[in-house]
Amino acid sequence: MKNLKYYLSISASVFVLTMQNDVFAQIKSKQKTSFQVSAPWSPDYDVRSDIAMVYGINDDGGKFEERVKGYRDKGYEVQFMTGIAWGQYKDYFLGEWDGKNHLDEGQMMRNGETIWHGKNVPYIVPTATFLTYMKSHVKRAIDAGVTAIYLEEPEFWARAGYSQTFKDEWQKYYGFPWMAQHESPEATYLSSKLKYQLYFNALKEVFSYVKTYSESKGQRVKCFVPTHSLINYSSWQIVSPEASLANLEGMDGI
Repeated sequence: MKNLKYYLSISASVFVLTMQNDVFAQIKSKQKTSFQVSAPWSPDYDVRSDIAMVYGINDDGGKFEERVKGYRDKGYEVQFMTGIAWGQYKDYFLGEWDGKNHLDEGQMMRNGETIWHGKNVPYIVPTATFLTYMKSHVKRAIDAGVTAIYLEEPEFWARAGYSQTFKDEWQKYYGFPWMAQHESPEATYLSSKLKYQLYFNALKEVFSYVKTYSESKGQRVKCFVPTHSLINYSSWQIVSPEASLANLEGMDGI
């Protein structure tokens, strides 16, 4: 009977400890709901969730830092979301950022037409220069105090792959001249593989920068990729690296 009492005492202690840990975990991770918004805080759409995902650096709605502060002052944890394949990046595409027009980096179809997401907003072939530009965005977001970065929809259209920018990336990746994807099954495979790899590397590089820079400031900003499903992308004929993102270093979730 003495042994039984000892067992019950230990069991009760473990049970209490487990309950305490569960309660602590719930308190620590109380952020369970969020909403995406590009506009400044307003009582008209203050839904009182835990997190405000402030969208876009260049989007209309006031200076980015003021938007972040506005939601933080109302008690929100503030995070940052923007596109990795498209976005309000007209300063980049039209030459305001570095003095060079980058519209030629848009994804191009066989007929020579660019695939657009909006006026002066093409779906992008993620070049080294574009990734430098994206790092300037996430740096600004980290400096504003966000706790997470969301780079949404890494998308390369299957019907694209004909721009000079893509041909240059082909040469660098494969080490031999570009092949038109419509001319053979092999060229189709190689084209899709490169599209997949370009966005995998883009996310890897930007997320690596997020971790390194945020940790240098005594933070650890998390990194996520909001994306459509594999079934959806297959239906729309879009190439995306999402099947490999779980293994991406620096990735906190999809």
